[in-house]
Amino acid sequence: MKKRTFLKNSSLALFGISLTPLMACSEGKNTGNKNPKVESLSTPPTFDLPKLAFDFDALEPNIDAKTM
Repeated sequence: MKKRTFLKNSSLALFGISLTPLMACSEGKNTGNKNPKVESLSTPPTFDLPKLAFDFDALEPNIDAKTM
């Protein structure tokens, strides 16, 4: 590969990589449509942990119930 070709391809790749985050950030701006998947920042998300298939003290020799 020639030096000129390498520099041209490298600069184009760098330019494309640097524009990708800017395009992603401006994607939802000024469209007037609110994305239903985006929740309000004032309400924190809630997480539900699944029930364990065993009691808290089942791992007692290695992990105590207080740690669980």
